[in-house]
Amino acid sequence: MDVRQVARGIGLGLAFVALVAGAFLLAGGASLGRRSPTGGAGPAATAVATTSTSAAPATTAPATTTTLAPAETPTTATTEAPPAVASLTATLDGGDFTLNGIVPDEETATRLVEAASVAYGPDVATDLVVAPDVASPVWLAGAHQGITLIPMISEGTITAIGDEVELSGTSPNEQYLVAFEQAIGATFGVADIESNVEITNLLPPTFNARRTRSGITLSGVLPSTEIREIIVGGAQLAYGADAVTDTTVVGAGLYTSYWMYTMPGVFQLFAAFPDYEIDVTNGVTTGSLNDGANFATGSAELTPETQAILNIGVALLVRDQSLGIRVTGHTDSVGPADFNQRLSEARAQSAVEYMLAAGVDPARLVARGRGEEEPIASNDTDEGRASNRRVEFEFGPVQLIIGGS
Repeated sequence: MDVRQVARGIGLGLAFVALVAGAFLLAGGASLGRRSPTGGAGPAATAVATTSTSAAPATTAPATTTTLAPAETPTTATTEAPPAVASLTATLDGGDFTLNGIVPDEETATRLVEAASVAYGPDVATDLVVAPDVASPVWLAGAHQGITLIPMISEGTITAIGDEVELSGTSPNEQYLVAFEQAIGATFGVADIESNVEITNLLPPTFNARRTRSGITLSGVLPSTEIREIIVGGAQLAYGADAVTDTTVVGAGLYTSYWMYTMPGVFQLFAAFPDYEIDVTNGVTTGSLNDGANFATGSAELTPETQAILNIGVALLVRDQSLGIRVTGHTDSVGPADFNQRLSEARAQSAVEYMLAAGVDPARLVARGRGEEEPIASNDTDEGRASNRRVEFEFGPVQLIIGGS
């Protein structure tokens, strides 16, 4: 097991980076290597011609006729530095994300770095230059959202220079690529995007992680030994080697996705839940977080422990913009059934409102109550009743989660 590889996936907290305007780029902001339509790198230089007229030495002809020779017009060209243009290059390569470019202000730079840090955790390298004289192209307003979307395909690069946006990389199929292109067009606000993404026609891997109080079991077919070591090693670091049962195998012809590199961090993040499941089948991630988010008797007020768990749900949604969460409230059997039904709904709604206050889009959340109908422990003991007073979370694609409420 390569511990360094496993460690790359751990630590999903924000890595805020303080950006200071660096030395101004040579040539007033050269392009990042993309060729312009005329074949040169970056914008074409502007030539300024100055013309002066002078009389040539007079030629004296025989007799008294004097003819002035046509004056030559020398032309001198001076090349001005091209104007600086805003630019951005965002690259996801395996588990590593890099971000560089030129932006007009510190606010934009900070917004981009914060979005990258939330989406890609510790695997972020940034090199943004603040140049106040550059214009703000239309794509700059939504770029912080767009750079988080590269995991929709396997890996790739978004390059935006001036008014142009270009995509490159690999996608396992046409469906993922079309969805990616549409999402980039919507977030960058650019209709005409040049796409050079290669379709590999690789098949989706499968993966399942099921944790109970006795340990965690990993199963599925993964694309490489490296990925298998990252995932299994991450589980062992989070829960101890003796608590991990691994039945995963390596298969041929499968694509690699960014979520695989983040699994060590997910294991750490979900450690507060003694009972959870994560499943990835046909490229769709679903799962449930059970137990651990509990309430006092007859109350829908969030405890500090439950708020900490809800922060995990917020982090999950921030990292994967395709996911939604369905919150289900439960009660013990104390009191009338109709009261418990209303109480369970209130508990679920309290959890949803907490995540809404954290900035989650309401379209990605749904609350429901199950009253006392689905206990996970005996209601005959204080400990069992405490376990049953809970909210649980199911996550998956928004249309699946909201539609199945």
